[in-house]
Amino acid sequence: MNLNLDSEGYPTDKFLERIGKLEVIPDIWQFIEEIRDAWWCNDWGFKLTKPYRIKGIYDRKYRTLELHTGGWSGNESIIYALKSSMLWIMYWQKTYRGGHYYFRIPVKDLTNIKDK
Repeated sequence: MNLNLDSEGYPTDKFLERIGKLEVIPDIWQFIEEIRDAWWCNDWGFKLTKPYRIKGIYDRKYRTLELHTGGWSGNESIIYALKSSMLWIMYWQKTYRGGHYYFRIPVKDLTNIKDK
């Protein structure tokens, strides 16, 4: 049972409040896993790409987190909460009409992950 969801499968107010008030992300990987676990239809609406490199000044590896709401209000609530979180401020890249959100996260910021 996911404690971040209510009996009908919607994110709880407590979970949404915690997302929105997040100022520091000590373990972003754990935070992303919590979002994945609360995301409705996460088999297609939640995607974390394999690491890729962007050539240039920093030559860093990144992963892209894709969140697709599918128009479901529970997912939209999570996005609304994310908009005031550090995840949004630090990593948001673009949004496409229809509920498609993309975040570029440096691999070095992801902890507890095998393919750093």
